[in-house]
Amino acid sequence: MSRFLVNSRVVHRVPALPLTVIQLSVVGLLLGLASLLIEPWPGRIGGVTLGWLVASVLLASTLRFFLQVHAQGLTTPSHAAVILMLEAVWTALLAAAWYRETMTLLQLSGCALIFAALLINRWYWVRRLFTRR
Repeated sequence: MSRFLVNSRVVHRVPALPLTVIQLSVVGLLLGLASLLIEPWPGRIGGVTLGWLVASVLLASTLRFFLQVHAQGLTTPSHAAVILMLEAVWTALLAAAWYRETMTLLQLSGCALIFAALLINRWYWVRRLFTRR
């Protein structure tokens, strides 16, 4: 959450692309070095594995993070927090729709609780939406 708050303040002064590059480069270098020192590495990594790694880094992580930072610069921190709060709900619902995943009652209850928290947090705006004529 602290990264989110810092990003919300900094993104209004620094463009999203350089901010994303700096943040991901620092994290990648520090954790890459930690991984080299701590984790066992295989003797050989195949080309297909490297291809999926690059696709995961570029598409899934970097692009998503850039879009998130850019969007944070376009709105207030409270609105961005609401959008990010729903990330888990959208992921679960899209997985259910796209991959025909099934959700347990506990998972559905979790989605409902997150959505209810959103409605409670934004009750003023929800009420205005329905009472505006």
